[in-house]
Amino acid sequence: MVTKKDWHELPAVVQVLLVVALVFALARYSVEGFALEIAGRSITRGWDLQTYYIAGEMLRSGENIYDHESARERAKQHPSLVVKDVAPYIYPPFFAIAMTPLSYLPFPWAYRVWVFCQQVFLAVALYFLAKSLPELGGWSWPLLIMLAANMWPVYQTIDIGQVNILMLLILCLTLYFARTGRFFWAGTVLGIGAMIKISPLLLMGLFVLQRRWSAIVSLFLTVTVLTLLSLVIVGPENMLAFASIDDRISTQVGWMHNLSPTALFHRVLPALGVASLEWPASVGVSFTVLTIVGAFSLRSYPYRDLAFALLFALWTTTMHLVSPVTWEHHFVMLLLAMGTSAAAIVSTWERSSLCLSLGFACVYVLLSFEHLVYTRIGQWWQFSGSYFHDYFFADLRLLGLISLFTLQVILFRRTQEKSSQTHTNAVV
Repeated sequence: MVTKKDWHELPAVVQVLLVVALVFALARYSVEGFALEIAGRSITRGWDLQTYYIAGEMLRSGENIYDHESARERAKQHPSLVVKDVAPYIYPPFFAIAMTPLSYLPFPWAYRVWVFCQQVFLAVALYFLAKSLPELGGWSWPLLIMLAANMWPVYQTIDIGQVNILMLLILCLTLYFARTGRFFWAGTVLGIGAMIKISPLLLMGLFVLQRRWSAIVSLFLTVTVLTLLSLVIVGPENMLAFASIDDRISTQVGWMHNLSPTALFHRVLPALGVASLEWPASVGVSFTVLTIVGAFSLRSYPYRDLAFALLFALWTTTMHLVSPVTWEHHFVMLLLAMGTSAAAIVSTWERSSLCLSLGFACVYVLLSFEHLVYTRIGQWWQFSGSYFHDYFFADLRLLGLISLFTLQVILFRRTQEKSSQTHTNAVV
């Protein structure tokens, strides 16, 4: 909550600007993030949710949920789907089990229920993120709401019915349990997240290097129990099919909207006649990023220290940089990283923080503007050929992701220095 003291300490013009920004964010979200989807005006007709929905139906029928051709045939004949097609299902079987209840409803109603669930997921995620960042003080809620409600990937996630807002909730809840010293529960929640989407499993590296063994034990137990439960429900055929989805993921690297460094190398290096460097360049970037965050994580930090929260956020950003496939709706999970970065700027405020705030604003713009804006900018360039038309927004998103990682590294080092100075002064 914003206290009366906090509010009156601000200049009047800043008060007005904050109220306008917050009201605009809430008004926009109420229309684009809820009302249009509930009214059945989704642009994509819930494209990604259809994939989960059909997987749930196939699971109920005892079919192989990873058989894309069978899923497409079912979609073509489905009475309640507007778009008669589905993308390949590439998630763990546990997620299909969790989504099966929605498949009992006609798809338009299943989509409305899922949209409502997303509103709950987002509100609860922001609540736990605010609780995890006491450094933001009374401004945590207004700031986090404005960050979320002006971020295009949030709207895209809701429109297509993606699962990433649920993943944001899982990451925020994991951070909350970690910053309150309940590492067993942090590992349990992260384990559940890994059974929905594999990529958050990377954060296990943070807990290993920080020697938080209770989190590792609970994560392992959670994954083991849910894997055995999935095996009993879906059968060995589906489990074996899931184990072989790597080939299906690799085919998505070259898709136009892939924002990962791997996708950039896949586009650029063959065009330059050095296709043989594509794999070494991708591995080199991943190795460099993991080495940086790994080196930062070797020193153990108290869980209440802001440096620990910044490490957690760094690993979250790293998760997007090392993945061979990163879509812009994945950036919803970066709300945690941006909120933590804002907390670091606020908690160590000094004159140089104005430059960091400007950098933070630029990063937010690169990650949050609707991609059609960037497509238009690319089309302004003369003699650009098809590159700017097709890939300009994707590379700007990647630039934003790299810039966010760089900003977090600067803030982490700055926080370390501040903590060391405080400790030295206390000893003296």
